[in-house]
Amino acid sequence: MGRAKKDRVAADSGSSGEESGAPDTPEAEARRAQSAGRTEEARDLLDRLIRARRISYLEMDRRLGYGRGRTRLMAQGQLDLKYQPLIEILEELGVDPGAYFQALFPSGERSLAEPLEKIFGDKMTRAGIPLARAEEAGGRKPAEGGFDLESSIDRIIEDRLQASIAKIFRDLAEKTSGGPREDPK
Repeated sequence: MGRAKKDRVAADSGSSGEESGAPDTPEAEARRAQSAGRTEEARDLLDRLIRARRISYLEMDRRLGYGRGRTRLMAQGQLDLKYQPLIEILEELGVDPGAYFQALFPSGERSLAEPLEKIFGDKMTRAGIPLARAEEAGGRKPAEGGFDLESSIDRIIEDRLQASIAKIFRDLAEKTSGGPREDPK
């Protein structure tokens, strides 16, 4: 089914076109709208970069081995903008992909560390690993949920190192004395 037809079907059914057929939540609709705006910004920047380099879309297609019109369709929103072709186009233009994405998503707008801390914190909690509280953060901003992932990981590493060192000493004591020794704790 073509994209335009999918959009019409989604509009007629009141859903986003997802296979489940369930209506979208307001949060999902807001995320989709934000994503569409970001995608439009990415397309616009790509189109401006191509024009600034004074390379025709057809020449770009030829250089990259794309079918006729593919670059223009991606840059102008008539074909989905996919990651790999985007990177190929940027590299052909001599534009660092990191700089391109930095222009679209300036630092400070959103950090990857916070959502990752939340994910790892949840996984650690489910695994029964105690998390360091925010008070132990040492001036660092705690993750959502009030824990400090870095301190939690440091504590895990320290506990494992202590256990490993204790085992090494026990094994060494067994070898030198000829038998197992009681743990002094």
